[in-house]
Amino acid sequence: MNNFKSTSKLFILLLTVAGCQKSNDNTTTGNPVVSLAATSSASSATIATFKPSLLDLILPKAIAYPAPATLLDSAGNTVVIQSLWVNFGQIEFKFDEVHSGSEVDGDNIEFFGAHSIDLLSPAPTTFVSGPINVTQIRRIKLKLIRTSILPAGAPSGFLNKSIYIQGTVNGNSFTYSTQDETEIEIAGPQIVNATQNSTLLIELRIANLIKKSNLSAIVSTTNINESNRIPYSNPCNTINASASDLFTCFRSGFQTESNLGRDDDGNFQLDAGENTVK
Repeated sequence: MNNFKSTSKLFILLLTVAGCQKSNDNTTTGNPVVSLAATSSASSATIATFKPSLLDLILPKAIAYPAPATLLDSAGNTVVIQSLWVNFGQIEFKFDEVHSGSEVDGDNIEFFGAHSIDLLSPAPTTFVSGPINVTQIRRIKLKLIRTSILPAGAPSGFLNKSIYIQGTVNGNSFTYSTQDETEIEIAGPQIVNATQNSTLLIELRIANLIKKSNLSAIVSTTNINESNRIPYSNPCNTINASASDLFTCFRSGFQTESNLGRDDDGNFQLDAGENTVK
């Protein structure tokens, strides 16, 4: 996988069986099997998880927390998220790379496929599974791809997009979408040590993205995309200090508001004191 430049992120993953290809650079019989599903939430709770097991293929139960009726952005504007879809293909677990470091050839495993995920669905979507060498996890990378067919139940605006968000700000309708086939990375300065039968969580929180963004520029029906980025002064300083438009805030926030760790107490949240990369 190429170096990952994009700053996008909002969702959470958990592994499961689906007819996908996988390539394995350094795994052997007896390594843990991970099951991956995806879901999301506008709450600050965990959005999804994956649980490895050396003995069986475990299909863990990811808890989908319903989005709150309303959220508040950094300026106190009332925000409602009505729809959140993503479409991605390649997933790569990395073991030899360090936070902020460059691409390193070595221990990794990759899963391939096109998966359209409704991240606000109350039921997590399962899509791939396979054995991985998870002694230490430093980084996970995801490649978004554009849809070519509109998935069942998806809003029409999701066609030919890799990410699509629909909602309101103070009652004014807005959408955020991108056609970029972006590459997303979850990494941090620390190492997650995976233990047998432990639960590994990728936690992505849209509530944090919203509360760190100033969406005051949305005063009427607004479609945020590559050609209509919606300029605004200092719209998300704690997400991306150099951002000068809302499009950049959403892309950057998808990545900054996520974490990877081990859920030792099994409550489907990355609590203080639990092993995480951030």
